[in-house]
Amino acid sequence: QTTRLRQSICCIGVPTCQIGIQNSQKLLDEIISYFEDQNFKEDILPSLHISGCVNSCSRHQVNQIGFQGKKKRVGDVAVDAYSLYIGGKVREGQTCLAKNYGDLPADRIPAFLYELALELKSRGLEFSEYLLHHEEQLTEILAKYVI
Repeated sequence: QTTRLRQSICCIGVPTCQIGIQNSQKLLDEIISYFEDQNFKEDILPSLHISGCVNSCSRHQVNQIGFQGKKKRVGDVAVDAYSLYIGGKVREGQTCLAKNYGDLPADRIPAFLYELALELKSRGLEFSEYLLHHEEQLTEILAKYVI
C-alpha cells in the first residue's frame, strides 16, 4: 500500500555520507516498521523529509514535517537525536521555513509520529489543517517526547 509516509525522502546519511551524523534511512525504516507493527494503514501523515545532519539534503526545513539528525547530550550521555521541523512549504509567493519544535531521541520518533497519526485520525483532519487549528494540542503531544 502506498502512503505519503512511504514516499518520504531521506538523504543518503550515515554510513555512506562522510559528514552525516545520523542514519536517516534507518530512521525511516524504523518509522515504517512501527506503523506496520501497529497495523496502521491510513494515509494520514504527510511525507517526511529526513536529513542526517544540518545540511538540507532532504530539504527538511521547507516541508510539512522534517527531521535534522544530530547528537544531543542528555546528562552524561550523547544521544542519537533529531530536531523536528514543522510547517515549511515551497509554493510560489508562499514559501516559508519550518519552525523548529525541539529535539527528539531517534528511538522515540516512531512512537511520536504514531501518536500524531492517531490524533489526526480521531479529528478527521489533514496535517496542515490540524497544525493551523490545533498547534497547542501538537505541543502537548510533543512534550512527552522532546529532550
